[in-house]
Amino acid sequence: MSPKPQDEASGWQRALRDSAPFLGIGSSLAATVLICIWGGHWLDERYGTGPRYFLIGAVVGLLAAFYHFYKMYKIMTGGKR
Repeated sequence: MSPKPQDEASGWQRALRDSAPFLGIGSSLAATVLICIWGGHWLDERYGTGPRYFLIGAVVGLLAAFYHFYKMYKIMTGGKR
């Protein structure tokens, strides 16, 4: 017996609903890092410095992304370790 089309649709909807918070976390982490790297690159071009601000932007972006990931982890687990 093959699954009904409605069962398949509800399975996809459930999978998307269950994975949505994780997709949002990934997108926000990537955006945080990319914006900080872009800002560092822009500052390097503006002031004619080497990769100084680019590297600072990368470090700040990674630290901000890890902090955001930790906050989201705490929210998703209900504050448990």
